[in-house]
Order: sequence, then structure tokens, then C-alpha cells
Amino acid sequence: MKMKPFFSLIVPCYNEGRRLITNLVTIMTFFDEQVISVEVIVVDDGSTDDSKKILRSVLKNYPIRVLRHAKNRGKGAAIRTGMKEARGEWVGFMDADLATPVSEWPRFWNKLEQKDAMVIGTRKNHLARVTIRQPWMREQLGKIFTLLSNVILNLRVSDVTCGMKVWPRSISNKIWGKQRLNDWSFDAEILYLCRKQKIAIVEVPVEWADQPETKVRWWLDGMRSLWGLIKIRLDDVRGEYD
Repeated sequence: MKMKPFFSLIVPCYNEGRRLITNLVTIMTFFDEQVISVEVIVVDDGSTDDSKKILRSVLKNYPIRVLRHAKNRGKGAAIRTGMKEARGEWVGFMDADLATPVSEWPRFWNKLEQKDAMVIGTRKNHLARVTIRQPWMREQLGKIFTLLSNVILNLRVSDVTCGMKVWPRSISNKIWGKQRLNDWSFDAEILYLCRKQKIAIVEVPVEWADQPETKVRWWLDGMRSLWGLIKIRLDDVRGEYD
């Protein structure tokens, strides 16, 4: 029987074809050099490019677990799918574009003595290092979304949507057993569930660089994310998170 890994990393991807192989090799090379045991789970969220072919080629050389959605369902759904298969004592996710470098993970592991906390990356702390900024409009929308998340959901965090988060298995069911949203507002939802369950949220300043070919459609995704915040509140009133 295989021993359970210390850390399960979920990497959701959608049409990342051209950079996917390079980034997965970067991830696997980094973890090969670490003393902890790690499993990497890639969730292909219904890609329509050559991601499937690329993942097959990576599998020939690296022990990556690949899960697939028949159609695009959203990042929240992709991470839920990965969660069902994750076996690690700690579980986390990061974006496939490596906007936050994989080398930032040790910063998170240094916080793992806090046994029942959600540890999240932040680009807004004075110790964070943003090497390539987002286009002005996207950056403003991110600030507005974080502000609205804090006001509507009473979160008190500096960066809701940074794509690097990790948590202990002990709180997984409390969060992912109740998480429902599939779109970009899922980040706010899991943090709201932490607050509701009185789970501490610990922020870690990270290095971050904007990546080209983003999948974010600022107007459409912005409106959906705003509706997502409202829906979180409505679902809570209906008892969906009890």
C-alpha cells in the first residue's frame, strides 16, 4: 500500500497548451528536489486545444495524476474534482500559468504549524513582489472584487483571488464539502466558509507576475463574480452552508 503524500497539489488548467508542458516540467523538477512527498494532480477543465496530447507526453516522464472534465465547468469545479482524489496531509492549488512561481511554496510550508488554518497568497502585502503588473483595468477590478468581498462577506483579507492556497486535510470537508460555486467567485466562497467555520486565514506575501493570454474576460467575469458574492450571501441565508 502506498504511503499518503505529505502534500497534494491541484493544478487546474484550461487551454494552456503552449505553456503547459514547460510549466509542468518546472513544477515537477522543483518538487523532485524537495524532502517532502508530493503528488501533483492536474485537472483538465474541458480544454479544446492540444492540452490532452501534451499531458500524455508529460505522463511518460513524470508521475502526474491527470483528471479530465468532458466540458469546461470552471475553476471551482476543477479544484473540487481534484479534492476528491487528493490524498495528502495538506492540500493546495496553484494556477497552471505559474503567475506565482512554484518556488514560493516553501513560504507556505513555513506556516503549516498552524494546524487548522487556510494559508493564502497575497500580492497586496508590502512584502509581496509583483514583477509584472496586470493591465490597469484588470488590476482595478481585482481591487474592487476584494473590497466587495470584504464588505459583503466580512472577510478582512488583502487579496481574495491570488491563485495559491493551501489547507490541512482536517478542514477539507468543512470547506470543500460545502463549496458550490464554479466560477472565479469560488475563491471568495471558500474564504467565507472559513470565516463561517471559524477557521483562521493566514496570508503569505508572494512573488507574482502577470501572464499573457489570460482567460479572464474582465467585463463578463467581473459581473459573474459580483453575482457570485450576492449568491454566497443568499445561499447562506437559505441554509445551504449549514
